[in-house]
Amino acid sequence: MQNKHKGFTLIELMVTIAIMAVIAAIAAPSFQAQIYNYELKKELNELASVLNEAKASSKALNQTVSVFFRAAESKDPVNSLYLDPDKNKYEFNMGGKVILFRNNGLIDPSSGNFPICFEVKHMKSGKTKSVELTQLGMQKISDGACTRAGS
Repeated sequence: MQNKHKGFTLIELMVTIAIMAVIAAIAAPSFQAQIYNYELKKELNELASVLNEAKASSKALNQTVSVFFRAAESKDPVNSLYLDPDKNKYEFNMGGKVILFRNNGLIDPSSGNFPICFEVKHMKSGKTKSVELTQLGMQKISDGACTRAGS
């Protein structure tokens, strides 16, 4: 007499689920690292976007545009942009400082020594990325800390 039952036994299903659980446990830390990398990249892209917008606005409006690295305040100039990174997620070396874009799109020398270096460190992953900004407003994004201290 032949056994006509088709399917999987309970033991076969349990072994399969156990193998899948082991594979998922191995892959989980890699997924978390990818999430941290994405968050850091997103914050750096937001920084680059604010700097580009300030440069373009200063030329288009033919006026000085200020970029503040903090929350908005009522005493700030009308043509101001803001970037206030989440202090619970990131360490940011430019907190509280101001970059001034002149009406020709150049950065005012009073903003600091050039190149101005912005450094963003993800608190959980410990990874750091930096943006160097020239007086012409050109940006260079790189992995790791600044080669010189930001000003």
